[in-house]
Amino acid sequence: MSCEHATDTRPGRARLLAAVEAALPVLGANMQASEALCTLPQPSVDALTAHGLLAMKCPAVLGGAEADPLTQMEVIEKVAYTDPAAGWCVCIGNGAISLIGAFLPEAGAARVFSGARPPRMAAAVMPGAALRVDGGYRVSGRWSWASGVRHAEWVGGVALVETTAGAAPEPVMMTFPRQTVTVHD
Repeated sequence: MSCEHATDTRPGRARLLAAVEAALPVLGANMQASEALCTLPQPSVDALTAHGLLAMKCPAVLGGAEADPLTQMEVIEKVAYTDPAAGWCVCIGNGAISLIGAFLPEAGAARVFSGARPPRMAAAVMPGAALRVDGGYRVSGRWSWASGVRHAEWVGGVALVETTAGAAPEPVMMTFPRQTVTVHD
């Protein structure tokens, strides 16, 4: 059985594949440090960020590459082959940026995506709790896991918002600046 796939499905494909090749030496040189630190070392984070590999699933209107699925998989595979931890972070970080970007209202997107490049993101879907207050929500809880949170600039998490008495709480995706989040190892 044979199956043919398009080899150049998006204009940014060649750029992303070249970006991977440019980042690989740094990732390879820091792979052992990734394992020892249980997180990506800063040179690896910087290389992935500088080459746009943590924003390949981000829509172009928000500054990302808006890569097609075939390109995404090839990028993740090439990164993971050199440093499995970096491959995981590219996969998860891109999932977070696409999830958070999809749920942000226009005003939120303007705030979160206001920099010169798309921000690094982490997300957790296990719910916390939130109460409606004047001007927004008061969020509390402890999410079980958010890969990449140590190098994220924004963090997303689902919170269950109390509605009316006796009604089921409403799940809402919340987004926080990373510096407002306490990370428990």
